[in-house]
Amino acid sequence: MAKRHAKICTVCGKHYQYCNSCAQYAHLPLWMSAFCSEKCMNIFDVSGRYNIGEYSKEEAKEILDKLGVSKDDVFVSAGVTKSMNEIYSADGSRAEDFKVEAPKEVKENKETVEENKAEEVVKKTTDSGKSSKEIEAEKNKVSEYVNATKKRGYRKNKE
Repeated sequence: MAKRHAKICTVCGKHYQYCNSCAQYAHLPLWMSAFCSEKCMNIFDVSGRYNIGEYSKEEAKEILDKLGVSKDDVFVSAGVTKSMNEIYSADGSRAEDFKVEAPKEVKENKETVEENKAEEVVKKTTDSGKSSKEIEAEKNKVSEYVNATKKRGYRKNKE
């Protein structure tokens, strides 16, 4: 999978490829920048509409059943999971069946992205005609940044 086109679905956590400005993906809908499939987009839509009161529990449940939502589905969005539990608890049969699970590869992907950024900077630097001392200094700066970012947990203002 091309690293720069890698996406993670907002609803299910599935990894997929999409780029809204690339010609090879031009035939695909723009909602694919957040969702891997139309089913996930519709689940998110129903969840949101239920939360703002546009759908009742019964209406939302009927639509979700048509979409094929089952208790085996895993959602990475806490909001969607909460909505699913509320919607399906109306009849008492499936309360708390839906669980939130973070995608297992997300942290690894963030680390890989940071390391790839470091490699790109080093490659650009080596191609720029700089001396080996300058290149080594840039490598160290990038490595320090990547290490500091890992320690912060990928948030700038974690206190």
